[in-house]
Amino acid sequence: MPSEAKILKDLKKFGLTPNQAKIYLTLLQQGGLTAKQVSILSGVPESKVYDLLHQLEEAKWIDVESSRPVKFTAKPPSDVIKSLKNKKIIELDALEKTLIEELEPIYLKKNQAEKPDIWILRGEEKLLLKLKEMISKAEKNILIALPLILPGIQEILFPVIQTAKLKGINTVIVIPKTEADKIVDKIKTVSDVITVEQLFGGGVIVDQKEVLIILYEPLLGIWSDHAGLAQVAAGYFNYSWGKKTS
Repeated sequence: MPSEAKILKDLKKFGLTPNQAKIYLTLLQQGGLTAKQVSILSGVPESKVYDLLHQLEEAKWIDVESSRPVKFTAKPPSDVIKSLKNKKIIELDALEKTLIEELEPIYLKKNQAEKPDIWILRGEEKLLLKLKEMISKAEKNILIALPLILPGIQEILFPVIQTAKLKGINTVIVIPKTEADKIVDKIKTVSDVITVEQLFGGGVIVDQKEVLIILYEPLLGIWSDHAGLAQVAAGYFNYSWGKKTS
């Protein structure tokens, strides 16, 4: 048989205070007792016994006999423990539902914020609109590489690059020498234009956070806000013209 100390320890694990555990065990061992008898046999001061007996009655651990003097008896342990277990299960089920409803949106919001998007853009119109949107949101630098100068692209680029320049944002346009004569002078007033012998890739990188890779045959773009991809792309373009952006 387990020791009294172990039984008291186990009762405390089920939510009883040390004195409540002593009172319940005393009643279990001795049967019906008055409050004074409970105090003497359990060692709990009489000044505390009445409140503790009332608490145990409310918690369904003991019964109160309608006798004179009033006596207290312990309820069967199997009934008490099973009832408390079922109550805890119900409380935990309710808490589980509440916490999931409260916390899941926070987790999903964070997860979505960290999950990068990848879009496929087909056709010149969609490409130019996305390019314009990216440049409009720039905060630090813009790198544009154009193996081919698309018709109308400079008219789209000029106003947004001009606005970026007024904000102190540095813009660099890299083109192959074969396309140099297609760059109009007004573009050169708002952006650095660098010519290279060959340019094997085209695209736009903004703040090394967003990248739009442009493919020409067929014409389509691959956009992503994956910072790692943008940094790799920036490294490639920087290498291709021998200069780094900050």
